[in-house]
Amino acid sequence: MEEIVVSARRVRENAQTVPISITALTEDSLRRDDIRTATDLDKDVPGLTICCGKGQADYNFLRGIQGVQSYFAETPLLAFNGITSLSGNAMYFDLENLSVLKGPQGTLFGVSTNGGALLFAPKKAADDFEGYVSAEGGNYGRRIVEGVVNLPISDALKIRIGGQSAHVDGYVTDISSGAKLGADDYAVGRIAVKFRPTDSFEDNLLVNQYNAGGTLAPYVPVAVNPVGAARAAIGPALDAYIAEQISLGYYSLVGSSLPSSVENRNRVRQTNIANITSLQLSPSLTLKNIFGYEREYDFTQFDADGTPYKIYDNNVPGSTPTGTNQLYTEEFQAQGLTFAGKLNYTAGLFYARSEPGTAGTVISDLTDAYGIKLTTTASSQFETEAVYGQGTYDFGDVVEGLKFTGGYRYTIDRRWLDQKSATIVPAFGLVLPNAPLNLSSESKNGSYTLGLTYQPTPGVMYYLTNSKGFLNGGFNTSVTRAADAPYAPESLNNIELGMKSDYNFGDMAFRANVAAYYGFYNDAQVSVTTVINAGTPQQALAVLTKNAAKGLVRGLEWNFHFIPIAAFELGTFGSYMDNKYTHYASLSPTGQPIDLSNTPFVYTPKWKYGVTGNVHFLNSENIGDGSATATYTHQSSVITTATINPQFYDMGPGFGNLNVSLNWNRVMGKHGLEASFFVNNVLQNKDANGGFGAYGSLGVLGYSPAIPRMVGVRLKESF
Repeated sequence: MEEIVVSARRVRENAQTVPISITALTEDSLRRDDIRTATDLDKDVPGLTICCGKGQADYNFLRGIQGVQSYFAETPLLAFNGITSLSGNAMYFDLENLSVLKGPQGTLFGVSTNGGALLFAPKKAADDFEGYVSAEGGNYGRRIVEGVVNLPISDALKIRIGGQSAHVDGYVTDISSGAKLGADDYAVGRIAVKFRPTDSFEDNLLVNQYNAGGTLAPYVPVAVNPVGAARAAIGPALDAYIAEQISLGYYSLVGSSLPSSVENRNRVRQTNIANITSLQLSPSLTLKNIFGYEREYDFTQFDADGTPYKIYDNNVPGSTPTGTNQLYTEEFQAQGLTFAGKLNYTAGLFYARSEPGTAGTVISDLTDAYGIKLTTTASSQFETEAVYGQGTYDFGDVVEGLKFTGGYRYTIDRRWLDQKSATIVPAFGLVLPNAPLNLSSESKNGSYTLGLTYQPTPGVMYYLTNSKGFLNGGFNTSVTRAADAPYAPESLNNIELGMKSDYNFGDMAFRANVAAYYGFYNDAQVSVTTVINAGTPQQALAVLTKNAAKGLVRGLEWNFHFIPIAAFELGTFGSYMDNKYTHYASLSPTGQPIDLSNTPFVYTPKWKYGVTGNVHFLNSENIGDGSATATYTHQSSVITTATINPQFYDMGPGFGNLNVSLNWNRVMGKHGLEASFFVNNVLQNKDANGGFGAYGSLGVLGYSPAIPRMVGVRLKESF
């Protein structure tokens, strides 16, 4: 069985020895399944759900819980409202592995890891001269080239330099303009420097630069509400448009209300720097300093309703982009052994501060539905301080293989928002300014980890853990009165029982990982209909985020891998989730109290599973090694709106996906030369996670189209 080394507890360990449910993907598996964005990753990770379409991973759920923080080389990535935006291709190049940690990670990874964490582990500079070049081509104009070289400058200094350039045409065509939507067009450059002048001192510097200028895939409208605002304002012409769109299917759009030059255009510039310094003071004590820096510019102009009408278009012409946002992080750690080597501990201090760029202005156009435009100029920032410690004590003298883990983190989190907004009525030339919002908040939260592990044999481990995490609070930005804006942190207290095992029966090998969990979800940040501007002439109903719910988070995850003979491998993975709210108070559209208890969590598929088979059919010294791989994944339908009696417009469809590939290593006996032929989405599934769920408000429902069948070839030369 392949051993995957992860840093889930801030030290490098075999994933099979870590008492956390982990999906770990190697560089080979990421390349084989063509995983270059979070929405590609979504298919292969049980428990992970992405909303809302390729390139638009604005909401990320693990086990149905928001609060999924991403890390690049142990430094947190810039997050909006405490939740990392997983959009883009910046982090998927030249990785050692990508680890998805499930459940609260609130001790060692403490920036709002309520649902879990994603750890991108880039390859560091190595000791030997080595590298590779690769090229891909395929349908939809696919052209991806990349290369890496590792240079040992001296015994003390090693450098690794690499880059990737990618272009894939859009797969949805706007037939009114010819624009190709959903296109990848990006470049990634990376440099890693390792400086090790002595055996006790090492410094690793990683710099990542990402530039993208592609287009986002649209939400394709599939239904119109006959009594909705859009239908009332536009009339039968909207019905005719939707009927024409349905006849075209998911991959042709009748038209957009944005100019073709900016239609769904996504422009990103991102720089990441991570510097990790280690000093070993003694065999039992190592000090680490982890510095992180990120600069990000992101501007997207998007026709959210996907129609030629101005029902909801975002960042329309006249909008101005926000200046470059920056994030600084500093972390100091002590790692060591004490009590005669029985206690292994990590303790540290953490600090993060964001610096907002020049405030941009977002103009949203709703003129064809409501006759108005909304304009917002906002600037936000945050600051986080934390102290933490976690240790594992070996009780092997009492019970062989028994260990206890305990950890605690105390976090102070501060948030600021400065916002000006207005409603524009173009027909009358009116600009109606709202009261400005100048808000701040501070929260203090404790999170912990407790756990027992029992390893009766080297290949089998059982664990029982109790961990608590939190997702920071924030502000509703759609309000005009400060009292309506804030919401507080939410928390998840999770109990998990799991087993990780590797068995060998002669020449056969079997891996079985199973985890069952039960969590208490408190002060949940949910969407509710509530009264705003209470007691004033402007009193009205609005949909806001509030701490209005409690729930139970419960489920099962598994990963089985079987190698009966050297020429064949079979694996299956999956999750079963049955989350329910035990308390959820809201108002009806007419202002009457309603109880949403016992409704399922949004974007939480009950079933998600996959099966992978790999057959080795060629093993020749002169010809090379051949194999074929097929992976089928399936996700059941999801609820997208919390409601007592969900209708079709409150749900996202279930879907399946099949990828196959033929791989040829040591082509014609040449070591280092690889070739592969791959087909993604063989069965031409058309559905993906997410969509434009505005059937009950604006009156239009749209779905995200899946990436269509992709066919390509890949050549790689390693040296």
